Amino acid sequence: MKVPFVCQFCGKEFRVSPYRIRNNIKFCSLNCRNQSWANRPEALWDRIDKSKGPDACWPFLGKGRDKGGYRHIKWGGNKKTIKAHRLAYELTYGPIPEGLLVCHSCDVRYPVGDISYRTCCNPSHLWVGTSAENSLDAARKGRLAIGDRNGSRLHPERLVRGDNHPMRMNPALASFAAKRRAAKRGDIRGENHYEAKLTNADVREIFALKGTISAPKIAKEKGVSSSLIHHIWNGRAWTHITGLPKRI
Repeated sequence: MKVPFVCQFCGKEFRVSPYRIRNNIKFCSLNCRNQSWANRPEALWDRIDKSKGPDACWPFLGKGRDKGGYRHIKWGGNKKTIKAHRLAYELTYGPIPEGLLVCHSCDVRYPVGDISYRTCCNPSHLWVGTSAENSLDAARKGRLAIGDRNGSRLHPERLVRGDNHPMRMNPALASFAAKRRAAKRGDIRGENHYEAKLTNADVREIFALKGTISAPKIAKEKGVSSSLIHHIWNGRAWTHITGLPKRI
């Protein structure tokens, strides 16, 4: 016999079997369970390392991260992915105005090029600003890769130019690229096209077989699709060989 029970998240009363109460049931649904856990601030703060003190960086220890080095956490009942430092700011100071970034003031503690500061979730190290303000702040701190710090000046050997260019090192690749550009311009067509599967003689033979053999049989023999055979017969392809007026 089922007994009444109250959900610890939404407060709704529901009926449940006694054995489920013994199994420590707390919520009326999976959705309530997920929202109860995901909306707790502890879901964020418990995964932040604060061991170095209030003035130090507090790195987020979760596994989720993007290519830019920012850590991510799933938050809310719908398990929406959000950057951990943005969530830390919201939980401390309130909602972030639309269109603004949450920036770090602790980036100066790290060498130029080191993005480890992006895992920091210490609210005292965070501030909001526009993308332009963030770039201006980085420029004032000398953290932008400009001038002699640009990658092209630090590592000139990595530049693909001159004899190191792939087109110079692989003439076959250069030839293929040139053919492809010419085909897009319409300078090359027919059997000279880099993707052509038929020769001019094949097309003349196919056109001569119109009405005598089925398109699928010819297509199987030539290794092309039956729709291409119909296009040749109907003036939608290879018209410079068949002499038919071009159809769109």
